[in-house]
Amino acid sequence: MAVADLVYVPLETALLKAAKARGLRTADGLGMLLHQAVRGFELWFGKRPQVTPELRALVEADLTSA
Repeated sequence: MAVADLVYVPLETALLKAAKARGLRTADGLGMLLHQAVRGFELWFGKRPQVTPELRALVEADLTSA
């Protein structure tokens, strides 16, 4: 079983913490946010970005530093 929470601030919500404590797979909302942004970025800047682990790490670091 897997548990998803579409929230991305905080990345680890109480729901995800509880799921992890029970040994379940989890997914936070940051991946969805990044993938939804691809089309808008492409329309604005004329270049289709790739959602990579490095991009996720940059955005995650920015979110956790605020």
